[in-house]
Amino acid sequence: MIRISEVNRLPAVGVFITIIAFLLISCGTESNDIDETDGFRDGILNEIWELLDEGMISSLENDLGMPIHRGANPPDFSAFFDEEMRGDGVTFEMAPHLLHRSTVESDQGNNEPGTPWAPRAFRFSNQNLQNYTINFATRASQTDDNTVAANGSYIIGFDNHFTMFAFLENVRGEGVVKSLRMFSGILTDQGVSEPYTSTFMIDNSGIRGVIPNGTGRSFVDGDDFAEIIPWPEGNSMSIENQVYTDLENEIYK
Repeated sequence: MIRISEVNRLPAVGVFITIIAFLLISCGTESNDIDETDGFRDGILNEIWELLDEGMISSLENDLGMPIHRGANPPDFSAFFDEEMRGDGVTFEMAPHLLHRSTVESDQGNNEPGTPWAPRAFRFSNQNLQNYTINFATRASQTDDNTVAANGSYIIGFDNHFTMFAFLENVRGEGVVKSLRMFSGILTDQGVSEPYTSTFMIDNSGIRGVIPNGTGRSFVDGDDFAEIIPWPEGNSMSIENQVYTDLENEIYK
Protein backbone atom coordinates (compact mmCIF):
# COMPACT_ATOMS: atom_id res chain seq x y z
CA MET A 1 0.00 0.00 0.00
CA ILE A 2 1.29 3.49 -0.90
CA ARG A 3 1.21 5.94 1.99
CA ILE A 4 -0.36 9.38 1.50
CA SER A 5 2.99 11.14 1.92
CA GLU A 6 4.44 9.00 -0.88
CA VAL A 7 1.48 9.80 -3.14
CA ASN A 8 2.05 13.51 -2.59
CA ARG A 9 5.67 13.17 -3.61
CA LEU A 10 5.03 11.28 -6.85
CA PRO A 11 3.85 14.25 -8.97
CA ALA A 12 6.79 16.36 -7.80
CA VAL A 13 9.25 13.62 -8.74
CA GLY A 14 7.60 13.27 -12.15
CA VAL A 15 7.81 17.00 -12.78
CA PHE A 16 11.48 17.05 -11.71
CA ILE A 17 12.38 14.20 -14.10
CA THR A 18 10.49 15.90 -16.93
CA ILE A 19 12.37 19.17 -16.38
CA ILE A 20 15.76 17.42 -16.34
CA ALA A 21 14.94 15.51 -19.52
CA PHE A 22 13.81 18.72 -21.24
CA LEU A 23 17.00 20.53 -20.24
CA LEU A 24 19.19 17.70 -21.51
CA ILE A 25 17.36 17.58 -24.83
CA SER A 26 17.47 21.36 -25.16
CA CYS A 27 21.20 21.51 -24.44
CA GLY A 28 21.93 18.84 -27.03
CA THR A 29 19.87 20.59 -29.65
CA GLU A 30 21.43 23.97 -28.92
CA SER A 31 24.94 22.50 -29.14
CA ASN A 32 24.19 20.93 -32.52
CA ASP A 33 22.66 24.17 -33.79
CA ILE A 34 25.74 26.14 -32.72
CA ASP A 35 28.10 23.68 -34.40
CA GLU A 36 26.04 23.87 -37.57
CA THR A 37 25.74 27.66 -37.48
CA ASP A 38 29.42 28.19 -36.79
CA GLY A 39 30.49 25.73 -39.47
CA PHE A 40 31.83 23.08 -37.10
CA ARG A 41 31.21 19.36 -36.71
CA ASP A 42 32.48 17.49 -33.67
CA GLY A 43 34.44 20.61 -32.76
CA ILE A 44 36.34 20.61 -36.07
CA LEU A 45 35.91 23.23 -38.80
CA ASN A 46 33.91 22.06 -41.82
CA GLU A 47 36.69 23.18 -44.16
CA ILE A 48 38.97 20.67 -42.44
CA TRP A 49 36.38 17.90 -42.81
CA GLU A 50 36.31 18.62 -46.54
CA LEU A 51 39.99 17.60 -46.73
CA LEU A 52 40.12 14.85 -44.08
CA ASP A 53 37.72 11.98 -43.47
CA GLU A 54 36.82 10.33 -40.16
CA GLY A 55 39.32 7.54 -40.73
CA MET A 56 42.16 10.05 -41.10
CA ILE A 57 41.11 11.95 -37.97
CA SER A 58 40.94 8.67 -36.05
CA SER A 59 44.39 7.63 -37.27
CA LEU A 60 45.88 10.98 -36.26
CA GLU A 61 44.40 10.86 -32.78
CA ASN A 62 44.59 7.15 -31.97
CA ASP A 63 47.49 5.76 -34.01
CA LEU A 64 49.77 8.80 -33.97
CA GLY A 65 48.64 10.02 -30.53
CA MET A 66 48.13 13.53 -31.90
CA PRO A 67 45.95 15.71 -29.63
CA ILE A 68 43.27 17.67 -31.46
CA HIS A 69 42.06 20.58 -29.35
CA ARG A 70 38.56 20.96 -30.72
CA GLY A 71 36.57 24.17 -30.50
CA ALA A 72 35.48 27.38 -32.19
CA ASN A 73 37.45 29.68 -29.86
CA PRO A 74 41.18 29.24 -30.47
CA PRO A 75 43.52 31.57 -28.56
CA ASP A 76 44.37 34.95 -30.05
CA PHE A 77 48.14 34.86 -30.64
CA SER A 78 48.23 38.67 -30.58
CA ALA A 79 46.95 38.66 -27.01
CA PHE A 80 50.08 36.71 -26.02
CA PHE A 81 52.63 38.03 -28.53
CA ASP A 82 51.37 41.39 -29.74
CA GLU A 83 54.75 42.80 -30.86
CA GLU A 84 55.77 39.64 -32.72
CA MET A 85 52.40 39.22 -34.42
CA ARG A 86 52.50 42.84 -35.62
CA GLY A 87 55.81 41.97 -37.27
CA ASP A 88 56.81 38.76 -39.02
CA GLY A 89 55.15 36.48 -36.46
CA VAL A 90 56.17 34.42 -33.44
CA THR A 91 58.54 31.44 -33.74
CA PHE A 92 58.74 28.44 -31.41
CA GLU A 93 61.44 25.79 -31.35
CA MET A 94 60.99 22.11 -30.51
CA ALA A 95 64.36 20.90 -29.21
CA PRO A 96 65.01 18.13 -28.53
CA HIS A 97 62.60 17.13 -31.31
CA LEU A 98 61.70 13.48 -30.71
CA LEU A 99 59.66 10.98 -32.69
CA HIS A 100 56.47 10.22 -30.74
CA ARG A 101 54.78 7.62 -32.94
CA SER A 102 54.92 6.41 -36.53
CA THR A 103 52.62 4.39 -38.78
CA VAL A 104 55.23 4.23 -41.55
CA GLU A 105 56.13 0.56 -41.98
CA SER A 106 59.79 1.26 -42.76
CA ASP A 107 60.16 3.00 -39.37
CA GLN A 108 59.32 -0.15 -37.41
CA GLY A 109 62.46 -1.52 -35.76
CA ASN A 110 64.51 1.31 -37.20
CA ASN A 111 63.06 4.72 -36.34
CA GLU A 112 61.58 3.97 -32.92
CA PRO A 113 59.68 6.36 -30.57
CA GLY A 114 62.12 8.65 -28.80
CA THR A 115 64.46 8.83 -31.79
CA PRO A 116 65.88 12.37 -32.04
CA TRP A 117 65.16 14.32 -35.23
CA ALA A 118 66.58 17.70 -36.19
CA PRO A 119 65.31 20.53 -33.92
CA ARG A 120 62.60 22.47 -35.72
CA ALA A 121 61.32 26.03 -35.71
CA PHE A 122 57.61 26.78 -36.22
CA ARG A 123 56.39 30.27 -37.09
CA PHE A 124 52.82 31.60 -36.81
CA SER A 125 51.69 34.93 -38.26
CA ASN A 126 48.71 36.87 -39.62
CA GLN A 127 45.97 35.13 -37.61
CA ASN A 128 42.36 35.77 -38.67
CA LEU A 129 39.95 34.97 -35.85
CA GLN A 130 36.89 35.37 -38.06
CA ASN A 131 37.75 32.67 -40.59
CA TYR A 132 39.95 30.51 -38.33
CA THR A 133 43.13 30.89 -40.39
CA ILE A 134 46.77 31.58 -39.61
CA ASN A 135 49.96 31.62 -41.68
CA PHE A 136 52.39 28.84 -40.83
CA ALA A 137 56.00 28.01 -41.65
CA THR A 138 58.51 25.48 -40.39
CA ARG A 139 62.15 24.61 -41.01
CA ALA A 140 65.02 22.87 -39.26
CA SER A 141 66.37 25.47 -36.84
CA GLN A 142 70.04 24.45 -36.89
CA THR A 143 70.66 23.52 -40.54
CA ASP A 144 70.27 25.18 -43.92
CA ASP A 145 67.01 23.34 -44.51
CA ASN A 146 64.21 24.28 -46.91
CA THR A 147 61.16 25.98 -45.45
CA VAL A 148 57.70 24.44 -45.49
CA ALA A 149 55.16 27.25 -45.56
CA ALA A 150 51.43 27.74 -46.09
CA ASN A 151 49.13 30.74 -46.01
CA GLY A 152 45.64 30.33 -44.62
CA SER A 153 46.24 27.26 -42.48
CA TYR A 154 43.30 26.42 -40.24
CA ILE A 155 43.39 26.87 -36.46
CA ILE A 156 40.79 25.68 -33.94
CA GLY A 157 40.68 25.27 -30.16
CA PHE A 158 39.44 26.71 -26.88
CA ASP A 159 40.86 28.97 -24.17
CA ASN A 160 44.64 28.77 -24.73
CA HIS A 161 44.54 25.29 -26.33
CA PHE A 162 44.92 25.16 -30.12
CA THR A 163 45.46 22.83 -33.06
CA MET A 164 46.72 24.06 -36.44
CA PHE A 165 46.13 22.21 -39.75
CA ALA A 166 48.37 23.11 -42.70
CA PHE A 167 47.42 21.38 -45.96
CA LEU A 168 50.46 21.20 -48.22
CA GLU A 169 50.86 20.49 -51.92
CA ASN A 170 54.20 19.74 -53.53
CA VAL A 171 54.26 19.62 -57.34
CA ARG A 172 56.66 17.08 -58.78
CA GLY A 173 57.26 15.73 -62.25
CA GLU A 174 55.46 12.50 -61.34
CA GLY A 175 52.46 14.20 -59.73
CA VAL A 176 51.28 16.30 -56.78
CA VAL A 177 52.03 15.20 -53.22
CA LYS A 178 49.29 16.25 -50.81
CA SER A 179 50.09 16.08 -47.12
CA LEU A 180 49.09 17.56 -43.78
CA ARG A 181 51.24 19.24 -41.14
CA MET A 182 49.71 19.72 -37.69
CA PHE A 183 50.77 21.55 -34.55
CA SER A 184 48.92 21.25 -31.21
CA GLY A 185 49.70 22.82 -27.87
CA ILE A 186 48.80 25.13 -25.03
CA LEU A 187 49.78 28.77 -25.54
CA THR A 188 51.63 30.56 -22.71
CA ASP A 189 53.46 33.88 -22.45
CA GLN A 190 56.79 32.04 -22.74
CA GLY A 191 55.97 29.65 -25.59
CA VAL A 192 53.92 26.49 -26.12
CA SER A 193 53.36 23.89 -23.43
CA GLU A 194 52.73 20.24 -24.37
CA PRO A 195 53.62 20.75 -28.05
CA TYR A 196 52.88 18.00 -30.55
CA THR A 197 53.47 18.06 -34.29
CA SER A 198 52.76 15.56 -37.03
CA THR A 199 53.15 14.93 -40.73
CA PHE A 200 50.44 12.86 -42.43
CA MET A 201 50.22 11.70 -46.04
CA ILE A 202 46.89 12.37 -47.77
CA ASP A 203 47.83 11.48 -51.38
CA ASN A 204 51.34 10.61 -52.56
CA SER A 205 50.29 10.23 -56.24
CA GLY A 206 52.08 6.89 -56.29
CA ILE A 207 55.50 8.53 -56.13
CA ARG A 208 58.20 6.13 -55.01
CA GLY A 209 60.13 6.94 -51.87
CA VAL A 210 57.28 8.92 -50.30
CA ILE A 211 55.48 7.49 -47.27
CA PRO A 212 52.23 5.61 -48.07
CA ASN A 213 48.82 7.28 -48.05
CA GLY A 214 47.17 7.33 -44.63
CA THR A 215 50.45 7.03 -42.73
CA GLY A 216 52.50 9.58 -40.87
CA ARG A 217 54.79 10.53 -38.01
CA SER A 218 54.15 12.53 -34.85
CA PHE A 219 56.72 14.35 -32.73
CA VAL A 220 57.06 15.81 -29.23
CA ASP A 221 59.48 18.14 -27.49
CA GLY A 222 61.82 16.34 -25.08
CA ASP A 223 61.32 19.14 -22.54
CA ASP A 224 57.55 19.25 -23.15
CA PHE A 225 57.85 22.96 -23.97
CA ALA A 226 58.54 24.87 -27.21
CA GLU A 227 60.37 28.11 -26.43
CA ILE A 228 60.28 31.38 -28.38
CA ILE A 229 63.27 31.95 -30.67
CA PRO A 230 64.10 34.28 -33.59
CA TRP A 231 63.33 32.83 -37.01
CA PRO A 232 66.52 30.89 -37.95
CA GLU A 233 68.95 32.32 -40.47
CA GLY A 234 69.42 30.45 -43.74
CA ASN A 235 67.25 29.95 -46.79
CA SER A 236 64.86 32.86 -47.28
CA MET A 237 61.19 32.11 -46.69
CA SER A 238 58.72 32.57 -49.53
CA ILE A 239 55.03 32.04 -48.80
CA GLU A 240 52.45 31.87 -51.58
CA ASN A 241 48.99 30.38 -51.46
CA GLN A 242 48.99 26.76 -52.62
CA VAL A 243 52.70 26.94 -53.54
CA TYR A 244 55.10 25.27 -51.16
CA THR A 245 58.77 24.45 -50.95
CA ASP A 246 60.16 20.95 -50.68
CA LEU A 247 58.39 19.08 -47.88
CA GLU A 248 61.72 17.85 -46.43
CA ASN A 249 62.45 14.39 -45.16
CA GLU A 250 59.47 13.84 -42.88
CA ILE A 251 57.36 12.70 -45.85
CA TYR A 252 60.00 10.28 -47.10
CA LYS A 253 60.46 6.65 -46.13
